[in-house]
Amino acid sequence: MITAVVALTHLKNEPNETYWQRILDEPSGDARLVKLVDIEDNTSESRMNCLPEEVQARLKEKYNKALQYLNNVDQKL
Repeated sequence: MITAVVALTHLKNEPNETYWQRILDEPSGDARLVKLVDIEDNTSESRMNCLPEEVQARLKEKYNKALQYLNNVDQKL
């Protein structure tokens, strides 16, 4: 459990790819599952509709990159 929490902590000035890789490297796989659910929640229609369009576009791009990275597990390991 502690390793998953550590893996999910995005450090200041840390590149996203480094953060995402640490999530994938977490041995139990729990960090990846939590992050995927977190992204799903953050991109829900009810949450996104409360944001200005430019913010929605920025976040959709950010989360799509994260999903691509986290879902291409075979390429990263």
